[in-house]
Amino acid sequence: MSKDVHTNKNVGGQYFSKQASDGGIFVCVDFEYKNISEEPVSSFSCPDIKLKNSDGITFNSDIDASSYYAAETDPNRKILSNLNPGISVTNSKVFEISETDYESGNFAVIVNADKKFTVKIK
Repeated sequence: MSKDVHTNKNVGGQYFSKQASDGGIFVCVDFEYKNISEEPVSSFSCPDIKLKNSDGITFNSDIDASSYYAAETDPNRKILSNLNPGISVTNSKVFEISETDYESGNFAVIVNADKKFTVKIK
């Protein structure tokens, strides 16, 4: 799996997939994070990724599209298990946004994580 930011008009595989809405595009963000603390961290405390445009509007990920994309790319993320110290995993988030807005080029990936993690987006 590549670790980067790219766009798609649809995500998923042969059996389950999702098409972007008319005028929309999926922005796929692949990332890796590592538990750098000395204790296990709950999957509910793992880093959160969002998109933000230059007007300050924040975008949440599309849960369906993220799930279908994960089935396609097979990240080794933790869903319900704790992440033990020193372990790195890959994950991804998919955002559906206006294709016109995305083409303006004024988006940033925002990472919300505490000091228990390092996060890499390439």
